[in-house]
Amino acid sequence: MNTVGKILVFLNLLFCVVVAGVLAYKYKADIDWKNRAESSEAELIISRKNNEIYLETLKKRDAQHALTKYELSKDLTGKEKIAEKADGDNKLLALKLAELELEKDALQKTQERAEENAKRLAQIKIRLDNDIKNRDLEIVNLHSAYNRVKVDLAGERSKSEAANLRVQALENQVRTLDETIVKSELARASLASLRDPNQPNPPSVSITGTIKKVDKQDNSFVEIALGTDHGLNKDHTLDVYRLKPRPEYLGMVKILSSEPHRSVGRLIRSAGVVSAVRADDLVSSDLKAK
Repeated sequence: MNTVGKILVFLNLLFCVVVAGVLAYKYKADIDWKNRAESSEAELIISRKNNEIYLETLKKRDAQHALTKYELSKDLTGKEKIAEKADGDNKLLALKLAELELEKDALQKTQERAEENAKRLAQIKIRLDNDIKNRDLEIVNLHSAYNRVKVDLAGERSKSEAANLRVQALENQVRTLDETIVKSELARASLASLRDPNQPNPPSVSITGTIKKVDKQDNSFVEIALGTDHGLNKDHTLDVYRLKPRPEYLGMVKILSSEPHRSVGRLIRSAGVVSAVRADDLVSSDLKAK
């Protein structure tokens, strides 16, 4: 029960007491009305005035009660707003708490991954330490091998110096031989230029082939089915002959140009030879030798 209710109860009790007093007084006055009529009237007047005062007091208290009730309603409205705001703040705090929980879970997972990585790194470190120890042993072994090789090289260096002197002497001999060969080739070339251009000059290898084609306008130009891949080069000569219908020497061909698989030459006729050269006639580098 609030303060206003308590006040009303108190006033009602007070009113009841007053009414009870009035009734008692009236009862007493009825018994002795003659003696106390005047005093009762005066007391009644006083009681009425008191009642009026009391009613005015009640009105004032009712007004005060209404004002108090209005203020309490305002205070309650403000508290409701505060409560609503508090609810909103609580919801925001709940959301932030949920976010913090999620962040906590993420941090725990990150920490777990970090611990796993730390374990892997520790294992890798152990392997690396073992590798470093093995490498150190290898380096020691390599230093020992290097020292042995260094000693061996010191012994071989003197041999190498002697070999270098020998190589230099051989290089001088080779240089002298090259100069001699060049001079010999020059002399050979000059002799060849002074030689008769129609003299036989067969290739150094033994070759035999056929005439592939005879020029229609000038039958002294022929194409031979032999070339540089057979050892036949420019200025070489081949003997031309046929075996059917009877064996017959037809002359000599001087090669004018040579390529792989084919050559072109000019026919040099011998005295007393009248037969014309035909395709499929034979050529050879060593006919006269045979």
